[in-house]
Amino acid sequence: MAKKPTAKKQIAKETPMEMAAAAGAKLLKLPMWTYVLLGVVIIAVGLINYVSGQPDHFEIERHIVIDAPAAKIIPQISDFHHWGNWLPWKQLDPTMKETFEGSPAGLGSIYRWNGNSKVGEGSLTITDFGRNGNVTVLSVFKRPFIGTDAMTFLFAPQGKGMSVQWVMTGNYGFADKFSHLFGNPEKKLGDDFQNGLEQLKAVVQPGYQPPSMVEKPQPTASI
Repeated sequence: MAKKPTAKKQIAKETPMEMAAAAGAKLLKLPMWTYVLLGVVIIAVGLINYVSGQPDHFEIERHIVIDAPAAKIIPQISDFHHWGNWLPWKQLDPTMKETFEGSPAGLGSIYRWNGNSKVGEGSLTITDFGRNGNVTVLSVFKRPFIGTDAMTFLFAPQGKGMSVQWVMTGNYGFADKFSHLFGNPEKKLGDDFQNGLEQLKAVVQPGYQPPSMVEKPQPTASI
């Protein structure tokens, strides 16, 4: 009497097409929420991979030519006590708390601010003050976000005046990359830099009138 094939032998005899059909039939029996969850997971993984693949570093640069001597321009930047004359974010909270520590000006000077939700809280420290007047500032943000970036002010003779270049460099975390999906913070911050340089020019160049603030975008970020 012939023996009946075992279950294992029956499975082994199934073709790949039959196995796929069987798996598909089982999937069709799953509840709808399972497909929704699977779709959400696939989209989330794709989004995470996309965001993670964005650049890790950034650089924002703006510059202006000021018809004034270096001796009149550089102290406005190397001395934090003068930043209130041209800093674009100062107008967002004129009553914010400010403290000055370390050297009165130049290398080792420290400026701390603590204001409303628009300007946040943080500190600036001059970490380099070159013979040519170039100033490097370490900026530390505590709120409304946490971050550490480097700002550099570069000076070069330009005709009868000076070219002033404001550069910020830093690294992006995942949250920063994700925020780029909803806007371009570099452009907004770059506009603020240009606004600040225009105000600096108005301070040191006699007779200069910066573009109307109506035409300029309002500051959008803390220092």
